Amino acid sequence: MPLPKSPETRMMPSVRYALLVMLIVLSACSKSQPAAPSPTPTTPVTPVAPPNIVLTGHVRATVTGEALGGEAIDLATHQTSTDPAGGFRYEFVPGTISATPILTISGLNIVTRLSLINLAGSRDLSTDVIALGGSFDLAFYRELVRDNHDSPGVLRLIRRWDTAPRIYLKTVDEAGSPIDDVTLDAVEAALRDNATSWTGGRFGLASLERGTETREGQLGWVTVKWPALADPNVCGRAQIAVSGGWIELDYKNDLCRASCSRSRVAPLVVRHELGHTMGFWHTGNPDDLMYFGTWKTSQCNLEPNAREKFHAAIAYGRPTGNSDPDSDPVTSYLRVDPGPIVVN
Repeated sequence: MPLPKSPETRMMPSVRYALLVMLIVLSACSKSQPAAPSPTPTTPVTPVAPPNIVLTGHVRATVTGEALGGEAIDLATHQTSTDPAGGFRYEFVPGTISATPILTISGLNIVTRLSLINLAGSRDLSTDVIALGGSFDLAFYRELVRDNHDSPGVLRLIRRWDTAPRIYLKTVDEAGSPIDDVTLDAVEAALRDNATSWTGGRFGLASLERGTETREGQLGWVTVKWPALADPNVCGRAQIAVSGGWIELDYKNDLCRASCSRSRVAPLVVRHELGHTMGFWHTGNPDDLMYFGTWKTSQCNLEPNAREKFHAAIAYGRPTGNSDPDSDPVTSYLRVDPGPIVVN
């Protein structure tokens, strides 16, 4: 007869079974969840500083293009001067200067110029200043460009066209009466020939059309019209550089007739009013086209003279709103624009 098993002996199969199950479970867990790899050490990234802002430039005389050496340059209180070739150079650490600083160029032989520049990044800047002496006359410039003859001391802002204007030449007067072809042809020729003279050769007229309608109030246009009633004291009137503006020619005033042609309006009158339309004022010298006073019969076909063209070219090298003596606008010109001005 077999001996009876002890309780420990009787429990052995169960213990073995439990141990076996535990091993299987542990083995499965170890296969499904592999151990995470050890982290790899990384090298810290050093930020790269942005490159310095470099401004290079050249200063030349307005219109003539002559290089101007030895002129003082001040850029937001950072000072330097131009080399003999008119060149200058600045270098700044980003963030140490405004993106729109004021550039001031001054010297004994130039008119000081102030302008706002864009310095968001490195760039090359070519700029110009008015050289004193030679052909430039500041007093005359202030008459022609700043209205200092008719309005002494006012020294108006520059008013000019940024693009070539279109001319609409009416073929009837304000009462509907037709204008003769000889007069219309003479007026058209004077308008076409002289627009370029007032812009320093930058542009002339974009187009010239004839008709019985009007383009008043339409941007880019100037309407040439004819009053129905004669004014014994006026040959013409115009607005100063107004897009959508007008020129008025008095073809019924016998004092305005051309002695140099059969036109009922002298070319001199047309060119004078066109000068106003392009942005210019009266002067005090009878030899100037923009002189306001009694003109001689021999001047019937007068054109802008050399000094008028030279000073007009300087004005067309400046932005609208440029103030005396030569400061470019730093705010919107519309905030200081006095609106349309009419002159004879």
